[in-house]
Amino acid sequence: MSQPVDLLLITWNRREYVEKTLPNLLADPSDFRLYCWDNGSTDGTADLIASINDPRLVKRHFNPENAVQYQPCLWFFETATSDVIGKIDDDILLPEGWTERIAPMIRKEPKFGMLGCWIFMPEDWNETLAQHNIVEL
Repeated sequence: MSQPVDLLLITWNRREYVEKTLPNLLADPSDFRLYCWDNGSTDGTADLIASINDPRLVKRHFNPENAVQYQPCLWFFETATSDVIGKIDDDILLPEGWTERIAPMIRKEPKFGMLGCWIFMPEDWNETLAQHNIVEL
């Protein structure tokens, strides 16, 4: 069996989103480890992250100020231990089992460095514009 995927969630003053994103993510029975970085939130987001009791939330970092994206990503790259890592946004409701569908592709195809998911409404999809990024295996 493969090791769990390591996921990073970075947030700053987005409690209303994180209140939906984290429970949705943690309702997924998939095997992953979650690393959360709070960028000095003052709206209760940090308290929400601190209150989560799930063994898959393995690291929490509460930065005193907003370090935006670069510093949290470096922290994650240095801390994560999986052969597959990912970053999720704090305002996305992901479908159950998404890591179990993507991780095997990344592990199987050495040309993959990063995979993305279409997170917008289906009517916003433009097959012609996306065609140069689509690879069939």
